Amino acid sequence: MTANTSTSVDDAAATVDHFSRCLDDVEAWLSSSRLRLNPDKTQVLWLGSKFQLLKVDIQDVPVLTTSVKIVDTARDLGVVINSGLTMSDHVTAVCRSVTINFVNYVRLHVLCLMMPLRR
Repeated sequence: MTANTSTSVDDAAATVDHFSRCLDDVEAWLSSSRLRLNPDKTQVLWLGSKFQLLKVDIQDVPVLTTSVKIVDTARDLGVVINSGLTMSDHVTAVCRSVTINFVNYVRLHVLCLMMPLRR
């Protein structure tokens, strides 16, 4: 589940409070279907310019009975999003994945070449 809201820096505290109450409502709705919201997998990310993000002093958000720290990057549907909305973290993650898969492919290819052919 992804939820988002837009606010000014001055209204950030009120928005966090509203967001927390919305999550309580979502949890109540989910529990009526015997489902749960998992606070351990919940991530909160401030989005904005570096200048705007420096003005926000909220470091954690209450989610149900726990408190979730604000993160700089989050993964949603396989895409890594960072607080500045640049694609640098996603590109780094994709390049790392491609490199690992290529190295594994080369190892497998070498192993296959070394195996004798069966007739």
